[in-house]
Amino acid sequence: VGAVLAAGLAGPARRRRWTAAGIAVLLACAGTAALVVSRPAATTTVSRDPCLVGVWRLTAGRYHLPVPADSLLGGLAGLTHDSTVDLTSGPEGGFATAYRADGTATDLYDLSAAQGTLDGHTVWYVHRGVVTYRWSASDGRYRQYDQVTAGDEVVLRVDDREVGTTTVAEESTGTYRCADDRLTVRLESDGGAWSEETFVRSPA
Repeated sequence: VGAVLAAGLAGPARRRRWTAAGIAVLLACAGTAALVVSRPAATTTVSRDPCLVGVWRLTAGRYHLPVPADSLLGGLAGLTHDSTVDLTSGPEGGFATAYRADGTATDLYDLSAAQGTLDGHTVWYVHRGVVTYRWSASDGRYRQYDQVTAGDEVVLRVDDREVGTTTVAEESTGTYRCADDRLTVRLESDGGAWSEETFVRSPA
């Protein structure tokens, strides 16, 4: 979800769309929809680590990103100078990712949410919907691309003010660590934004 956040929150206020670069800062998931932070050049890597195949549920997410004063989030928080925000989410967020051996994946956001504080204001990022995409992973490197959303609903809330947004698909890359029962995906951007999400394997 990270990429979505990073591009959406940090973008100019005149932009009312979130870009899904993979997570980042928020949301997203091992599949990072939500949440990827970077928008790298296209790559031809198609290796698929079989460790990722299966269903994973988010247990912890951490998202950090710069917030320009003239960004959408900066405007809602009344910033007069550039700042940063740190958001966190947990298992109560209702977010799961299913990776398939054919190289496709699906992120399911029942009601995914991440929370933080910016200049004394409470910030919420809430995401519902389904995201499908293609993925590749090998030797610790992760890539997500060809993203499609369905029933997608994203809301950014600052205190009692909120703005609904839509997402724009972008390629995202990062690093991952996978074991039998745990998957961690970290995404970073040159601008200083990053996200790290940890998942546990789900039986369904």
